[in-house]
Amino acid sequence: MAPRPIFAWLLLCLMPLAPGSVRAGEPSAEALAYAGTWDFIGGEAEEQARIDAIEAVVVQMRRVLRGLARKRLTVRTIIAQRYDIAFEGGLITISTDSGDAWTTDLKGTVYEFNYDGDDFILHRTLVGEEIHAHAEQSIGASDYHYKLSEDGRTLTITVLTDSKHLPEPIKYISTYRKR
Repeated sequence: MAPRPIFAWLLLCLMPLAPGSVRAGEPSAEALAYAGTWDFIGGEAEEQARIDAIEAVVVQMRRVLRGLARKRLTVRTIIAQRYDIAFEGGLITISTDSGDAWTTDLKGTVYEFNYDGDDFILHRTLVGEEIHAHAEQSIGASDYHYKLSEDGRTLTITVLTDSKHLPEPIKYISTYRKR
């Protein structure tokens, strides 16, 4: 026998009141730990590691394409000097010192954006205690894994950028300290 509509409605209304439950739209404690301003502390070592990762991929390409590929990849993979992460109304906004700000939920909902005339999609999820983000354009995609240290003061972002034009993905890491 199927539940009656009124019974189902009552269950939906009371479930958020159950002990230990998270109300729809409210971020979990794991997600809220990311809120705040984060300053880049990786220094020249992480900047150089990013450049080396680009170069390792570019040298595998045809010589005539290397200069253009190096230039585009260097511009598209710039390490932000600051991240601001905020939650409001069940949504997370991650913004950078360059003024870019992208708002999504953490449920994997696909959002469409336009950046400098290029359309792209972005979705984010909370996987365990990590925030995973996937951004995709017609020319390629990047995956971002945000991970906090045990004390919650250090944020490590691992980025994997790939394209059908690249012989292999580019992977680099940037590290941030909470203000």
